[in-house]
Amino acid sequence: VAAVSDFTPLNFSQQKIKKTGNELELKLKRTPDILKILGEQKQPEQKLIGFAAESENLQQNGQKKLQQKKLDYIVINDLQVSGKDETEVVVMNKTGSQKLTGDKFRVAHRILDIIYGK
Repeated sequence: VAAVSDFTPLNFSQQKIKKTGNELELKLKRTPDILKILGEQKQPEQKLIGFAAESENLQQNGQKKLQQKKLDYIVINDLQVSGKDETEVVVMNKTGSQKLTGDKFRVAHRILDIIYGK
């Protein structure tokens, strides 16, 4: 699992950027959508599970990503509870969704149970 940034700096500096005023303009460009690329290349026998961090409209945004990226499952992390000992996620597939809350370790195991049908 990797958290890939949606954007990357347009220009890179080999040296430290010195203070030259009160503002710095940072231009960003989109990075390739690795999960979408994997969805397009997925073989029928493969399962593709995506992870997303969302702060609002978890169900709608998750459903959209599930379809657009050709995922079998998506696990949506609720950023409203980010940084705490307990977590809250929504696990979705084409047939429905399930909200999981609790200890991160237990939630992780529950996600695996859902994906592998236990």
